[in-house]
Amino acid sequence: MVIDETRYERQKEVCRKWEAVGFNGTFIAATGFGKSFVGVIAAKGMVKRGLVSSIIVTVPLKELKDQWEATFEKNKIKNFQVLVNNTAAKHSHKLEADFVIHDEAHTVPGTIMRQCLDIKRKYTLCLTATIERRDGEEEIILDKYPVFDEIPIEICLENGWVSPYKVYNIAVPLPEEELKAYKKADNLFKHCAAKLGYGAIQAAKAIMANPDSTDQERANAAMYYNAIRKRKVACINNTAKFDVIIKLSDFFNDRYGLIFGESIDFADKVTELLGDKCMTYHSKLNKKEKVAVMKRYRDLRTKTKFLSSVKALDAGFDFPDISLGIIAAGNSSLIKSKQRLGRIIRAVPGKEAVIINLYSPNTQEKKWLDKRLEGIPSTWVNSIDEFLEKFDKEI
Repeated sequence: MVIDETRYERQKEVCRKWEAVGFNGTFIAATGFGKSFVGVIAAKGMVKRGLVSSIIVTVPLKELKDQWEATFEKNKIKNFQVLVNNTAAKHSHKLEADFVIHDEAHTVPGTIMRQCLDIKRKYTLCLTATIERRDGEEEIILDKYPVFDEIPIEICLENGWVSPYKVYNIAVPLPEEELKAYKKADNLFKHCAAKLGYGAIQAAKAIMANPDSTDQERANAAMYYNAIRKRKVACINNTAKFDVIIKLSDFFNDRYGLIFGESIDFADKVTELLGDKCMTYHSKLNKKEKVAVMKRYRDLRTKTKFLSSVKALDAGFDFPDISLGIIAAGNSSLIKSKQRLGRIIRAVPGKEAVIINLYSPNTQEKKWLDKRLEGIPSTWVNSIDEFLEKFDKEI
């Protein structure tokens, strides 16, 4: 493996800064910088100095567990456990280690997962691309483990630690019948929100949590949540997106790409439509099936150029040859957006990545996209044909 010396030196600097704050803190860096390798450097250094003899790593996904185990074994680090968050939380009262690493630390503060912080330890390193959470509970981490260093995407781009990229947003209008369903759900949402009053979402949560709420109040809150769900389903399952995905896969047939959806049915349909050049990778696959998919995808001799996924590839997946990301559906989550971006922009000489967001115009999906694109330069186009023409001219 060829080591990028400038990045390696910066990774070692992170570890020195971590030592300066007493070996306890949170490190934030853009996906693609190599946060996990910072954990490896830290672990090797602590073991070599005799400061630790046992290590626990917590992760949100089984795929990340497998990667950490392989990386630690490759670097001859012993006496470690890698635990998925729910397992770590369940057994936290009896777990103990000298050194605990919380990978994707923003996932820890959830109602149950925060028990991961109860693991008995001497030293802690939290790793994440963004610590902010939609519920504001990142303070649970930051109160104990403040941020001691941060490396934004701009610094990674300047140093060539990630590949340059362009972002395009393609409008894909809902088909007539699906638009009717969306408008019906949206009208119901507005009606229910008016009944609940200012701060409808908080009011609905309070009603459902209060055992003294009346049946009518609960019915209003349930109707409100149902309207939100129906609006979301209409947007993320916009069937007009399938034709756009087919055209994009044909246009970019020389690139490796990831296609992100928000439902397994949608992901499976994409694979069905694209045939041999696409495979599905999601949580319903068993371990053997996932291994087979990855083996085929990484084999450059096969026709398979695309993976259609839901959440399973959001974090941890590393295949630098990927240069195309099609976000067929998403929400307002900045965390998820950064993770998906990181899958596409792994550094490769001469590579310029392309990220394409598909959205249903004049719907909540447009507002979600605006939210997660805050601060990110992007180009908006009104149709797939406009995009193809524009992209052809740019290259």
